[in-house]
This record gives sequence, C-alpha cells and structure tokens, in this order.
Amino acid sequence: MRLWKLIFTIIMVALLSACGGSSNQDSTTNNNRQQESNTIIDKTAPIITILGDNPLEITQGETFSDPGATATDNIDGEVAVTPNGTVDMSTIAEYTITYTAKDKVGNKATATRVVRVKSADVVWNVSTVTELRQALENASANGENDKILLSAGTYKTTSDGLGTFKFNDNEEFNLTIESVEGLSRDDVVLSGDHSMQVFNFNNTKNSTLIFRGVSIIDGNSSTNGGGIYSNQNIEVENCDITNNNSDNKGGGFYANVAIVTNSTISDNNSYLGGGFYTGTTTVSNSTISNNTSSRNGGGFYSGITTVTNLTISNNSTSDGKGGGFYSGTTTVIDSTISNNSSRYSGGGFYSGTTTINNSIVSHNISHHHGGGFHAETTTVSNSTISNNTSRYSGGGFYSEVAKVTNSIFSENNATIGASFYSYHYFNYSSYISNNIFIKNKGSLYSKGVFINNIFDNNGDTDMNLRGDSKIYNNYIDYNKIEENGNNVIKKQNLQPSSEGDVYLNNDNETLASNSPVIDKGLNISSATYKKIIDNDDVYNQMVELLITDKVGNKRVYNGTIDIGAVEYGSSK
Repeated sequence: MRLWKLIFTIIMVALLSACGGSSNQDSTTNNNRQQESNTIIDKTAPIITILGDNPLEITQGETFSDPGATATDNIDGEVAVTPNGTVDMSTIAEYTITYTAKDKVGNKATATRVVRVKSADVVWNVSTVTELRQALENASANGENDKILLSAGTYKTTSDGLGTFKFNDNEEFNLTIESVEGLSRDDVVLSGDHSMQVFNFNNTKNSTLIFRGVSIIDGNSSTNGGGIYSNQNIEVENCDITNNNSDNKGGGFYANVAIVTNSTISDNNSYLGGGFYTGTTTVSNSTISNNTSSRNGGGFYSGITTVTNLTISNNSTSDGKGGGFYSGTTTVIDSTISNNSSRYSGGGFYSGTTTINNSIVSHNISHHHGGGFHAETTTVSNSTISNNTSRYSGGGFYSEVAKVTNSIFSENNATIGASFYSYHYFNYSSYISNNIFIKNKGSLYSKGVFINNIFDNNGDTDMNLRGDSKIYNNYIDYNKIEENGNNVIKKQNLQPSSEGDVYLNNDNETLASNSPVIDKGLNISSATYKKIIDNDDVYNQMVELLITDKVGNKRVYNGTIDIGAVEYGSSK
C-alpha cells in the first residue's frame, strides 16, 4: 500500500512539473510577443530649428558668432546639432553653414544657414547741394554700400539749376541718406521747391534706398513719386514726407517695397496713392494724415499692407476708393483709422482680405459702401468700430464674409446695415461672437452664426437677416429681428423685456456688477459652441480669437464666460 502511494506521488509531481513548465514557457513567449508589439519603428528624422536670422547679414571686418541651431526628435527629445562651414569675415561673399542632427537609430536631418558678408558703408559727409550731387555721383557703381551724412540745412533741387537729386546704379548695394548724429528731420531738409521731384533712385539690381532723420518736402512730378521715386525698395525712418505732389502714383513716394517707421507722411497728393504708392508696405509707429488722391488710396496705395501703431487720419479720395488707404491684403494692429473719406467705397480703407486687431476705426465716411472700411473677407477682434457713416450700405464696414469677436460697434450709420453689412450670395456665413452693438442708427445686415452678443438701443431693428442663421445666448429683443422668411434658430437668448437693462458702463463695453449677462455666455470650449459653429476650421479660429476678451483679460472666469466683449471681474 505504501508502495502504491509512493508511485502515485511521483507520478503527480511529474505531471505538475510538466504543466508548470509549459505555463512558464507560454508566459515567456507571450511576453516576448508583447515586447515585439510594443517596439516602435522609428523612421522620423529630428527637426532642426535655426536660431537667429537666416539669411544672416554681417558687415565685413566684424566678428562672426554663429547663433547656432537646436534639434528635437520625436523619440529622443532634444538631440545634438553639429555645424559645418566657415565664414571669412575679410572677404565679401555668401557663405553656407550646414547643421546636422542624428537620433539614436541614425535618422539624420540637415538644415542650412546663409551668411552674407557685406561691405561696410562708404561714408560721404555733405553740407552743400554741390557736395550732395558729387557724393551721389561718386557712390554710383563703386561696388559698396554707401552712406551720405547731411549737415543741417535745406538742400533745394533748384539752388544750382540742375534739378532732381539723382542716383543711378547697376549693382546690388544700398544707398543711405541720413542726418548727421545729433540732428533730426527738422534740421535736414531736401526740397523740390514746389517745381520738381526731390529724389530719383534708379538701380537695375535689387537694392534699397534708405532715408533716416530727414524731411522730404515740396516735390512735384508729372510721373511717379512726387517726393521720392525708387524703382527698387525704400526704407523711411524718423522722416517727414510732406507737401509733395505726383500727377500719377505716389505723392510722397513711389517704390516696390516700403518699410516706414517713426515717420510722418502728410499733405501729399497724387492721382493714385496720395501719401505713397508701393507693392508691399510695412508701417509702424507713424502718422499718415491729410493726404489726398483723385482716385484710389487717399493716404496710400499698396498691394500688401501691414500696419502697427499707426494713425491714419483725415485722408481722402475725391473720386475713388479707400480714403485712408487702398490695399489688396491688409493687417491692422494697434492702430487708429479715423476721419477719412472716400467718394465711393471704404471711407477708412478699401481692402481684399483684412485682419484688424486691437484697433479703432471711427468717424470715417463713404459715399457708397463701407463707412469704416470695405473688404472682401474680414476678421475683426478686440476693436472699436464707431461713428462711421456710409450713404448706402455698411456703416461700420462692408464685407462679403466676416468673423468678428470681442469688439464694439456703436453709433454707426447707413441706409442698409448700420453697424455692418456682411452678405455673400453663395453658402458662406459670418461668425459673430462676444461683441456689443449699441446705439447704431439701424440694424446689421447679414446671415450666419451669432453667439454671446449684446444688442442694445439700435433703433427699431437689431438684425436684418439675409439667410439661414443661428442666434444663441445673445442679449437681444426677438421683436427686433427681421427674419425675412429664412430658417432662423433662436435658443437661450436673454430678452430685455424679462431681464431688464443690460447695465453697461459709460464706456459702452464693460459690464456693471448688476448686469444680467454676467456668467450667461456659452463657453467657447463647450461641445454646444462647436456644434453651433459646425465648421472645424472656423471653430479653431474662433477659439483662438476668444482666449482673451477685448482688453486682454482671460475670457473664461470662474468656469463661465459673460455675454459681450469684456469679461466682468477677470484679469490678465
């Protein structure tokens, strides 16, 4: 009996051992398979970011210090970058530095920086008209960038009987004309004496004419550029361009590309582009005022325009479009456009694609469309559009399609669409969120999506809808919506008759503590908001525009948002 028990025990131990071994083997196999399935096949090279300017321009004889580059890999994170290439600072030429980065499995990326060693400026000191003309002649075709320093005085084109100051070249070098250190544009004046063009720059190669700290006045030309003509590029810094006239394009100046900073362009006149005429324009910290044109662009005419910290005022067209300016594509930032007028469309300005941020458009007049401005497509954020007038449509602005956020429309006037006119015959809609429409002398004229807006005291009608629309979470009187037989969805709106006064402060934008619209807005990050927009691209744009309110405070405060342009109680 004991023998049988012993045999049975041995057999059971053997069987259990066999089962356990099989289980361990299966577990090891499964783990190996799991590891294989978790293995990432890395075929992506690092991404290299070149630091500093590219191309990088350095003056001959200076010390070159490579700003370098960084690289990030999708698996390894930050990886090392190896530069290769030399720059000879004693020789004018174009050099290349190549940056290489590899990840741990050998995926390689390269990027290149161009370094241009340019000549130091040849400097000419000038104190008379004769010396100025000689310096211009000597600087031409000398294979160098040239700088002419002007002593205090008025340099008239008529003083020696030789006429316009001219510079002709066929090399890719720049010419700078500036006042001697310590002087300003009030001290150094170039004058056409009301009889001829002041300065003519003609170069067969890409180059730039630079004016710093001088005044260009009293020019007169039957061709382009009453004050200055450049067939290449121009930079104007700390200058005054005043009282110049062109019978064709660009009263103040004419150029391909213009960069204007800290300057005043005023009281110029031309057929097109009263202040100036250019292909591409960047203007900052400047004033453009009291310029006139017979046709388009009272202040200026440009293909592509970017303006920052700019005042554009009291410019006009007598028989054209764009009182303040006329442009193909426009970006306006931190600027004021006021008291401009046009015979036809765009009192403040006339443009194609337009972006306006943190700006004021006020007291402009158009005799046709768009008192404040006329644009094809418009994005307006954090801005005030007020007291603009159009004799026909679009008091605040006229645009086919618009996205408007965090803005104030007040006391605008037009026969159709007092605050704005935005309508496209095809299936395009405007998107209007978190704005205030107050004391406009009539309704807006549009179709689209309206969310979190305040409509108050706009006369008999707030909205004149020209197509299917959605109206959610607004402070608006339903009796002041003209639906015109369209499919209009109205939900969760606050009715003045039941909520009472909106209680805006005297600035017409901030809410009083007892306002009924506080915390009553539809959160921009909610699924409902996204569903109402019903367009992913537009939704993403709207969310980006509504991160903050009109004055830069956080839009979402205590987990909620307000109706209107400014979030009550929020801070930056």
